[in-house]
Amino acid sequence: MSTEQNVAIDSDTIYEEILERICLLEYSPGAMLSENALASEYGVSRSVMRRVLWKLEQDGLINISKGSGAVVTAVDIKSLKEVYVVRQKLIELVGELRPVRITDDIITNLETLQQQTQEIRGQYDPKALGRLYYSFHLEMLKAIRNTFLSEITDKLYHRTARVWLQLLPDLNWEEEVDLMVDEIQGVLEALRNSDMPTVAQVRREHMAMLLQRINNYLGDA
Repeated sequence: MSTEQNVAIDSDTIYEEILERICLLEYSPGAMLSENALASEYGVSRSVMRRVLWKLEQDGLINISKGSGAVVTAVDIKSLKEVYVVRQKLIELVGELRPVRITDDIITNLETLQQQTQEIRGQYDPKALGRLYYSFHLEMLKAIRNTFLSEITDKLYHRTARVWLQLLPDLNWEEEVDLMVDEIQGVLEALRNSDMPTVAQVRREHMAMLLQRINNYLGDA
C-alpha cells in the first residue's frame, strides 16, 4: 500500500473520530482544537491534521482563523428549522428509492441498539444515549442505496445532532428514551418487511416530534 493511501485512510479515520467527539459534545461549542495537539495524539503530520480540520470546517462544525485557530462552532438556532425541513425532505427520498439489501447484520445491530436503549432508561446518561442514537444513525445510512443521498443525509445530521444532546438535561429523560426505543422499533418492523416508505414515515414523524419539543423548550426559555 502506498504512502498516499495510508495517509488517506488515516485522515478519514481521524475525521470520523473528531466528528463523533463534536456530535457527542466531547468537544463542546467554543472549544479550541489544537492542530499540534491532535497531530501528536494521532501520530500524524500537521499537514494531515490540517486537511482533517479543513474538512470539518467545510461541514460547518468548526471555524478556522489565523488568530484563534480551530474553534468548534455553536449551533445556529435560526437555521435549525431550515436544516430539519431539508432533512425531512431527504427522508422522503429515502422512502422512494430502493434500499440496499437489508442484511441480518443490520437487523441484529438495530435489535441490539433497541435493547441497549431500553436498558439505559433507569440510569441517566445523556452521553451514552447520544452515542446509541449516533450508532442508530450510522445503521440507517446503510439502508440508503444512493451514495450522494447518503452523504448529504450524514452531513445534515451532524449539523443538528448536538442540539438534542444540549437540551437533553432539560427534557424528560424517560420520555426521550422511550421515544428513541419507539423509533427503532418502528424502523425494525418496516425493515423486516423491506418497507422503506414506512421507514421514512417513522423517521419523519419522530423528527417532527423532536423539532416540536425543541420549539417548546425554546418557547419556555
